[in-house]
Amino acid sequence: MTASIMERLIDELKNGTNEKKENAVGIIGNFSSIDENQRDLVIQYNIIEPLLEILKNGTNEAKESVAASIQNLSNNDDNQRDLVILYNIIEPLLEILENGTDGTKEAVAG
Repeated sequence: MTASIMERLIDELKNGTNEKKENAVGIIGNFSSIDENQRDLVIQYNIIEPLLEILKNGTNEAKESVAASIQNLSNNDDNQRDLVILYNIIEPLLEILENGTDGTKEAVAG
């Protein structure tokens, strides 16, 4: 994925409509499931911060997609898990497990 595409996805995550945010999260989730190099690229572009914001304040559908993306990003090795922890992503995941919809709880639980 090129730099311009990554930058556009970040812009959509931060400034897009709910629908555009959901679409961008879906693209990132698919992209991050390909291989370790693609996951590293997602992290390199600091996409975790806007994903975290959507996890806290997005639509239920977007939250479900973010949960899947986080799983993709954290499943490859200890470094990825460390990055997820450094971004304090555990707290909003626990919040969803306690107070989310059935769909968001299922997505977070994996």
